[in-house]
Amino acid sequence: MMTSLSSIMTGKDGGGFVDFLPYDIVSAIFSYLDQGECLTCLDVCSAWYKRVPEYTRTVWQTLKINNRFQKTMINSYRARFLGEHVKHVQISSFSKRTDEEFFMAMKQLFDCGCNKIESLGIYMKRRNRGGRCCRYR
Repeated sequence: MMTSLSSIMTGKDGGGFVDFLPYDIVSAIFSYLDQGECLTCLDVCSAWYKRVPEYTRTVWQTLKINNRFQKTMINSYRARFLGEHVKHVQISSFSKRTDEEFFMAMKQLFDCGCNKIESLGIYMKRRNRGGRCCRYR
């Protein structure tokens, strides 16, 4: 049975090739995207909003958190991409983080299902006397 190109692109549920191609192929296609592009894909249609996160787990294995990301993590699309597939977390800030901010970030990650983190990097940046940023690890 031949399938027309238009039926592949349209898809049975309006999701396009996501509905038609095997999981491994769709995952391979989405693996070329960065995290920002994955977020943009959620706006394509309701089918993609529901299904893109399951195809992009490899893109989200490393998570970089800064002040802006932390404030919007739960109240944004990003939370849809988080889960036990997140293995590496990097936290950075331009000011000193308090213990409370750090624990809040970790709690948000665990609340999103990120319970199999293998590495955690904390990068503190401050301005030196010349106005340049110094990085602490």
